Amino acid sequence: MQNTNIDINKTMWVGILCSIERVWFVCTGNTCRSPMAEVLFRKLAQERGLDIEVASAGVYAAPGAPASSGAKRAVRKWGVSLDDHRARSTEEMRFGPGDLVLTMTRRHRDLLLAQHPHLEGRVHVLKSFVGHPADPDVADPFGGSDSHYLQTAQEIYDLLPLLIQKLENENRLEMVMKRVAVGCDHAGFVLKPTVLETLEQERCQVLDCGTFSAESVDYPDFGAAVAKKVVSGEADFGIVICGTGIGISVAANKVSGARAALCHDTYSARMSRAHNDANILALGARVIGPGLAQEIIRAFLNEPFEGGRHQKRLQKIAELEEGRI
Repeated sequence: MQNTNIDINKTMWVGILCSIERVWFVCTGNTCRSPMAEVLFRKLAQERGLDIEVASAGVYAAPGAPASSGAKRAVRKWGVSLDDHRARSTEEMRFGPGDLVLTMTRRHRDLLLAQHPHLEGRVHVLKSFVGHPADPDVADPFGGSDSHYLQTAQEIYDLLPLLIQKLENENRLEMVMKRVAVGCDHAGFVLKPTVLETLEQERCQVLDCGTFSAESVDYPDFGAAVAKKVVSGEADFGIVICGTGIGISVAANKVSGARAALCHDTYSARMSRAHNDANILALGARVIGPGLAQEIIRAFLNEPFEGGRHQKRLQKIAELEEGRI
């Protein structure tokens, strides 16, 4: 078997990728700057009719800590409240494929990337992102007077219309990438070029986990390699291929957190995402042809998870994996 470790020099990087679904603001403790940015952005986005989620966290946050008193008083100027805010740590967060992460300072960006190296290319300093590279850091009001907090809140508020305009004008931003891990055995190798070509057309970042020839290999090795990339967060989705797609999907699903769906038609591919939040697509190279494979891949990658009633069923699957039911 060939080495399945990813060589960054072999990783395929390509331009524009998936649309933004959620914006994260990140600061130090998630009690001052990032929560102010969160509530102010939510207010402005709702006023502009921008359908996008927003959240915040801190690189050194104490989970559950309330917003600082100064921050609470500052945002009242705009008629919003931080009374219910509770801090979250970036160490505990799992950032999704449609998440744009904006930090208050360059140091926050560097610390966040140290915690989550797979976010490289998807984390940006807020001021630089909206066009203020010369002075990229938002001032920290911690320990200052109410006027310091209000000054920082005003600085953030003035940046947010620029951010919203950027999101409205660039519906498909190059800063947020769909990262897809691909793996196959010797039987699936014949379909692999089609898969890679389709992902390039869909402008995804590809992590190639092998195999790299038609020489006989064991499908569990490659199913597991892809599943581990997805579960760890290094990849947003996975595609695994063997002769029928059955064996490699079974192997991938042995990795806790993997939800591999074997699909031989576009309807199954869409429903696997919409209802099951599948994070790995399994294909059978001896069952489907290249044209249908392309259609299935596009259906899978572009269908969002519906959530709602389906979320509780996924929770039961997680409990099954953990042996709780």
